[in-house]
Amino acid sequence: STPELVSRIALALDRPNRLVSVPLSMLRISGMLAGRREEMRRLTGDLFVDTSKASRLLDWRPPHALDEGLAETARWFRSARLDHPGTGKGC
Repeated sequence: STPELVSRIALALDRPNRLVSVPLSMLRISGMLAGRREEMRRLTGDLFVDTSKASRLLDWRPPHALDEGLAETARWFRSARLDHPGTGKGC
């Protein structure tokens, strides 16, 4: 789920998880009123990725588990920010 992914990213970045619980119907109505119905549907809907065909046909295996990949991405993100200071705040 999107909240679970956000929580795992926050954990990998050693940042607080600042998710606020909002009823799904309220989010969808807000998206519709803002003219962002499709974006809200993608954000709040389920995303399933089936890698079995790629795994089978290409003999492909993900190089990292999800949390390991997020930790590696967080390390890269931090080093990129140190290499280019002043490119943003908050992390």
